[in-house]
Amino acid sequence: MKRCIVALFLLLFVTGLNHRSTVLGQNSLLQSNRGTVVLNFGKSAMAGEVQTITVILTRPEYQPIKKSVSAKAVLEQPILRIDGVPAGDWTVTVRAENRSRVSICSGTSSISVEPNIKSIGEISLVPATFSFSWGRERIKWKMHPGNPVLQQSEEGWDSEHYYFDDPTVVKRDGMYHMWYSSAENLRGGETFCIAYATSKDGITWTKHGSVIGPGSGGAWMGKGAICPAVIDDQGLFKMWFVGTNNPSNYHNGIGYASSRDGMTWRIEPEPVVPTSMAGGSTWHPAVLKRESLYYLFTGIANSPVSSPMNICLFTSTDGRNWQSRGNVCSAKTERSWQSSGIAPCEVIYDANRFKMFFTGFEGENFSIGYAESREGMSWSETDNLPLLSFADTAPWATRTVGFPAVMRDEGKLKMWFSALTADPRRYQIGYAEETK
Repeated sequence: MKRCIVALFLLLFVTGLNHRSTVLGQNSLLQSNRGTVVLNFGKSAMAGEVQTITVILTRPEYQPIKKSVSAKAVLEQPILRIDGVPAGDWTVTVRAENRSRVSICSGTSSISVEPNIKSIGEISLVPATFSFSWGRERIKWKMHPGNPVLQQSEEGWDSEHYYFDDPTVVKRDGMYHMWYSSAENLRGGETFCIAYATSKDGITWTKHGSVIGPGSGGAWMGKGAICPAVIDDQGLFKMWFVGTNNPSNYHNGIGYASSRDGMTWRIEPEPVVPTSMAGGSTWHPAVLKRESLYYLFTGIANSPVSSPMNICLFTSTDGRNWQSRGNVCSAKTERSWQSSGIAPCEVIYDANRFKMFFTGFEGENFSIGYAESREGMSWSETDNLPLLSFADTAPWATRTVGFPAVMRDEGKLKMWFSALTADPRRYQIGYAEETK
């Protein structure tokens, strides 16, 4: 009898989420703690004696979950779906069985099932091999038809500003608060500021002008500030940002400021993560607080004019005194869209995972990538392609996109991002939200 050699390759990467609708009652609560496992049997060419494919999910203290499908059915409709799998870590065994239900070959892997997420296994069955990989649905984004949602004024203080980018968004008491980088450099004189805007719906924004700019802090940020990252920590807005002190050194350490109202900020006189501590120029910090510990991710570049090739992690118990945890993620230069580097931009903790929305650099072009981590140290990317590129912003005509701000709000992911527009040729801020 011809036997199969079993080879299981587990490639954990994340390409999207399915989120539940709100349903009342105990059944809804039970269902909210369950996920779906889908197995796609792609390009199968099974040995002739294989009659049945059986999938068994096992986990301590749970009854095994077993489902079988005929080999003929697999060839005709190569999908096997198991709904209602309790969230947690499961062992997955797939067996190819003959007419007597004797296993000809089998293989075992594992999957972490998460609430309301569809985990997809890609299986290839051929006479001599049996390969297996895991993934998840790609996040789908719906562009706001009125993009951009924030742009330069026709007249006024920001009418000559080229950059509107690096947004960071916080929702407090039903109001959205955005801080973003704005730069005066259309006429050659570069100064940088962090501007502030508010919105009731996250789409129509009221601008309140510059809140941190040249002269706001010490000499280390003599040319201003960019790349804000803001959290609402028990009623206090806390901001980490990158200082600029001359036109050739835009990334001069990370500063800290706090505010009660989002307008008036108390700025620490010295950077809390200086370049000497970071080991290079700091790019686009992303900050979150979880279980009384602050996490700060930032891109690190060898020089002020080069893109960051690594993302480093710092942790703190007070948001001011930071301890380096080293490099946790590096640019995958074999992928063209991040061949020049990566910067973190946004990290959230959602569905028991750290989720990073980063910018990938390819020369002067940017794209938005995505990665996940259980503990914030070891990261796995979604796939070889960016999560969002300029081709995805239609009908808004853009040349490049990046620097996202992301939150889970009203049961879905919402994203504000910067894009270089085709006409006028300036960076402006657009909006997109997750859709099923």
